[in-house]
Amino acid sequence: MKRPASTARTAHPRQGLTLLEMVLALAILLVALSVLGSWFATGTRAARQATLQAQAVRLCQSKLDEVLAGVEPLEAVDQAPLDESDPSWVWSLALEPTDFDELVLLEVTVAHLNQNGLPDATFSLRRYLRQVDSAGAESAEGFLQDSSSLGP
Repeated sequence: MKRPASTARTAHPRQGLTLLEMVLALAILLVALSVLGSWFATGTRAARQATLQAQAVRLCQSKLDEVLAGVEPLEAVDQAPLDESDPSWVWSLALEPTDFDELVLLEVTVAHLNQNGLPDATFSLRRYLRQVDSAGAESAEGFLQDSSSLGP
């Protein structure tokens, strides 16, 4: 005895997925991958920014030490390349008078310039320094205060 055709179809469970289910699953997968991709891009940019900022701090401290040690002259500098091999890093030195005649404020700024010439990482260090006396000698007590500030 044979079963009717209508009962034969219902007796076996459906196997496989329909086209609509596959399209829906692929759409969900693509949305999830695009969200993860944007998070990855954001994380990569943040890691690069943190690396540049840490390097700016290190280079600024090094350049301030060079100025204080006399390796660099104690005169104003504006956007000079830090290293001839990498012109994207520039530094500036500003000398500002203070309310006290014997003190001058040194501000060393280091910046990393992107391809458009705009700074994407900046760091500044400020230090009060006793001015050179009339004999041309600088006192070792010239380093009175050190203050740091992050750039814009």
